[in-house]
Amino acid sequence: SIKYYPIGENSSCSDFVSLYVSRLDCSDRKHVDARFAFSFVDQVEKQNPVYIHESESETRRSLFNGSYWGCGTFMRRDALERSVYLGEDDCFTIRCDIMVCNPQDASGHGAEVLLPNMHHHFNNLLHNKVGTDVKFEVDGETFDAHRCVLAARSKVFMAQLFGQMQEGTVIPAVIQIEDMEAKVFKALLSFIYTDSFPMMEYDDMDEDEMSQLM
Repeated sequence: SIKYYPIGENSSCSDFVSLYVSRLDCSDRKHVDARFAFSFVDQVEKQNPVYIHESESETRRSLFNGSYWGCGTFMRRDALERSVYLGEDDCFTIRCDIMVCNPQDASGHGAEVLLPNMHHHFNNLLHNKVGTDVKFEVDGETFDAHRCVLAARSKVFMAQLFGQMQEGTVIPAVIQIEDMEAKVFKALLSFIYTDSFPMMEYDDMDEDEMSQLM
């Protein structure tokens, strides 16, 4: 379960929202080593297993019923009140991802957790341009992509590239994208291929550009 303290867990963090995850079922008293990450439901970049694995969250060990761990200074209360994640009804949804780091196999020995690498593979595919078969021109810049990837991820691209909206008969076709900045389209492609949005690369976007991308 998630424990939520709207004015902090104690007086030392009263200006913050505190969040903790609690292990409820621990009757056998076996420990569990795990990593965790809290996020708002719209922060898709923080819901990737690799993000959790590479996050600064320490590996924790839970030994008994009711043990919990988390963050006493998850977010300042005044920042939350101004946050885009706070709805019109003053509600928000928190997601907690947990990765068990050392599950035991049948012999009782720890088993290595293999993280999915698909997003890395598709990101490499986007950047090395192998097999690209469609081009986009956006704000004077050209971007290469793969029709099948775009169509699989977007109904709009499916209709545009393979349906009645199909543009161009020459391969690679050059599709003009109007009313969009090149860096916004680049971020969009990155999300399509990796299902994550690397916020740190787009800190220079203004509010309108960020809204357009979202």
